[in-house]
Amino acid sequence: MFEKVCVPYAPTLIESMRSIGYSFPSAIADLLDNSVSVHAKHIDILTNPSSDPFLVILDDGDGMTKEKLYEAMRYGSSNPLAERATDDLGRFGLGLKAASLSQCRRLVVVSKCNNEINACAWDLDYVIQKGVWALQCFDEKELAHYPYIDRLKVSQQGTYDTWYEVKTIPENATQVTISSLEQLEADTDGHLIIVRLEDSNAVTDNTIALNTLVASIVNLIDDPEIIDLFRSKLDNMGYCPDVEYDKYNYILKSVCQYKITSTFPRLRRKNTDPNIANVKYSILLNGIRDFLED
Repeated sequence: MFEKVCVPYAPTLIESMRSIGYSFPSAIADLLDNSVSVHAKHIDILTNPSSDPFLVILDDGDGMTKEKLYEAMRYGSSNPLAERATDDLGRFGLGLKAASLSQCRRLVVVSKCNNEINACAWDLDYVIQKGVWALQCFDEKELAHYPYIDRLKVSQQGTYDTWYEVKTIPENATQVTISSLEQLEADTDGHLIIVRLEDSNAVTDNTIALNTLVASIVNLIDDPEIIDLFRSKLDNMGYCPDVEYDKYNYILKSVCQYKITSTFPRLRRKNTDPNIANVKYSILLNGIRDFLED
């Protein structure tokens, strides 16, 4: 007996996989399952109908390194017999590719991890032209023209060298509340900014109301897409520009910045039992004095 590796002919198989039976709703549902399985809390579906249509699914789940992205783009990347995490909805390692390419001829996946943006694409026409399983890979500069790419760049895990979490507390507070596991969740160093405020019944030159603060921030942003992203985050927090907010005024007492490193006291999703859905906890300010920045 002898054996010979028999590699499927890429153009034929990749075209055949498009007819696997997905409807448009089921294809989108499969892609959303992928987002859920990587702990995404927010998922945006974005499009701009035109003569050259596209659809973007953007989530804030765990990013992929270059190596993990390559494996995710491989056909049959998962062993269906292997033991899986309880929140892993995939089984055959085909959903991302098969679902997407059932509806289009080009799939681009861009992911961010450890401040690095990685991107790969399956382009059916390119595969047919090459006659092999030719996966296209891109560096960050090549992605500048992609729609909504700026939204990925400004997310907490993203392009910038650092990230910030801002918290407000009363003037005499001795602890700060962290309302979810994800708020301080990042593999890179970042900053916790604590703003101390004092309630004020009077309106003076030293006081500021919430609506005024939001408006001043919006005026500082030039990019309409970043403004939309800022407003969407406010919506998620339950804020709307109600005149009722003008009745509440505050005096800024102090702003302190803490360096978040691997030794900073915090709870993290990756160190928490997957059966725990969410955690709210408080950090004693005296316990993080050593992390205070000038």
